[in-house]
Amino acid sequence: MSAKTLNAKAVRRILCRRTGSLLRADNLSAATPSASENQSNLTELKGNMIATFQVHKQTYGHWPAKNGKSAGESFDLDLIDMSVPAEHAYRGVLPYRLSPEEKDKYWGKVERKNIQVAVHEIQTTQRGPVLRGHIIAVNEK
Repeated sequence: MSAKTLNAKAVRRILCRRTGSLLRADNLSAATPSASENQSNLTELKGNMIATFQVHKQTYGHWPAKNGKSAGESFDLDLIDMSVPAEHAYRGVLPYRLSPEEKDKYWGKVERKNIQVAVHEIQTTQRGPVLRGHIIAVNEK
């Protein structure tokens, strides 16, 4: 089925299936748009998904060199989805790995604060979902 032939209901079903509860069907208009509007809605959601999370805690991880791989470290924020209404929010904690630039800017400064994240990807790993994106703003609540 090509993107041009998808109706609004099919787009909502595909998006919900691919991304879980973080991207819900209510982000699309309730009216049934034309095929070209479906494509623009899909493109708009892919490029502009901004979600609000609360930073639950910060997690530092490090590992030694092993099997020819170099040692490493990670700086992660464990996030709680603050979607409204709350019954539609993701119920688990999502890890978000800070980039080196974000580490300098946010590490140690955002715990228990709300942040807005431009979500680029939600990866599924053996340890659960992992959020990939970019921090847009920190709300000083």
